[in-house]
Amino acid sequence: MIGYFGTQQGRAILDEAAAGLGYEVESIEGHNFSTALGSLMNPDYDSLVVDLNGLDNMPEDILGGFEKLMAAGQKEIIVLAVGFDGTDLLYKLAGIGIKYFILSPQLGKAKQELESALLGLEPAPLPAMQDGTKLLSPPRKLTLPPEGDTGGVTVAVAGLVPRCGTTTQSIQLIRYLQIAGHSASYVERNDHGHVRAIAEQVEGVSAQEEKICFNGIDLYYGNLSALSRPVQGYQYTVYDFGVLTNRNIDTVFDKDYVLVCCTAAPWDLQVLIRNLPVLDGLPVSYFFSFTDSDTRQTLTEGMKPKADRLFFPDFTPDMFVYSGKNNGIFSRIIQPDVVPPVKKKRGFFRRFWRK
Repeated sequence: MIGYFGTQQGRAILDEAAAGLGYEVESIEGHNFSTALGSLMNPDYDSLVVDLNGLDNMPEDILGGFEKLMAAGQKEIIVLAVGFDGTDLLYKLAGIGIKYFILSPQLGKAKQELESALLGLEPAPLPAMQDGTKLLSPPRKLTLPPEGDTGGVTVAVAGLVPRCGTTTQSIQLIRYLQIAGHSASYVERNDHGHVRAIAEQVEGVSAQEEKICFNGIDLYYGNLSALSRPVQGYQYTVYDFGVLTNRNIDTVFDKDYVLVCCTAAPWDLQVLIRNLPVLDGLPVSYFFSFTDSDTRQTLTEGMKPKADRLFFPDFTPDMFVYSGKNNGIFSRIIQPDVVPPVKKKRGFFRRFWRK
């Protein structure tokens, strides 16, 4: 049984799609979404279909209503959203976990989209926002390392926005692994040029072709295409991809572990919300840098279904000085054993600049 709330036009399309799959449809009368919630929470419904065009409520009330349906544990929720593609409401609904949106104004295509949703098939990615924000597409495939692979464990670190701490978290993770007794290397898979800058500007750096050793860490850079595989001789290879884009998403999610960095700034959170439909279901750990305790609580409550994958690393102004406060974070992601506490070092990061 499918529960439906919305316009007669939407009901007609749903009837055609449901009939071909052997489903019955039951409509809830009215136009006020808030007052219909109690009926929509009927546990006998296998799926819910709601037509946004049939709602008289304000967007914030609509969003709140869907949040209540999700919290009530309703099964699949499908949203008829013709004319709403590219709107902020659509991405807020996707951010709370709704996967299926029927956007086509063409009856035949809308019916096909409904049938796919009722069958639980993988939904198409949402279109770009009206402000032109580029959305991520799902990675084409996720591959596991072959049995007997001696290339070591691979970790991808990528950000949803620029300058959100991917390099800092990469280096902190490597420090954690070194303290735990493992060998680990850093690979710069972005165009930041940080490693080259160290090689050119810092006195006393041990430099080789496309590799330097700085503060006890081997840092690889240069010919990025040659660094797509794990660096031989290390138990862990940590790749710093910079910003996650459609050009690198396949390579990012080909790694054993994926850390996605973001900040709590409203404009950065908006990018996260818009891309959650793609990131949901993928093996992602979310790192929020530069947050205070109140912000952390708000983020944890707002992303409750993902709370076990949210992490708030310690502020480390010198990325090469490891913060022992991050032990509990990295041990939950990479290693089951917690590293013994590290004595807090003073931020003494001595650089000898060439004249």
